[in-house]
Amino acid sequence: ARTVRDAVPGAIVIGNGGIKTLTDADEALASTGVDLVSIARPFLANPDWIEKMHHPPAAEPYVPGMERLPLLSG
Repeated sequence: ARTVRDAVPGAIVIGNGGIKTLTDADEALASTGVDLVSIARPFLANPDWIEKMHHPPAAEPYVPGMERLPLLSG
């Protein structure tokens, strides 16, 4: 992030990958210097990921191909 920021002053730097929990997001923000973090697979596995992070039970792990499954069952 610092290299990009040095090369392009004012750029907003987004980190992506490896974020599975809110703690992961906090650590990525603190340790890398990025402005934002983005996630994809956790949301594919858990459209209510943010709610699950604040109120466990734990979120379901991402399984390749699950993006083709219905979001809600029942």
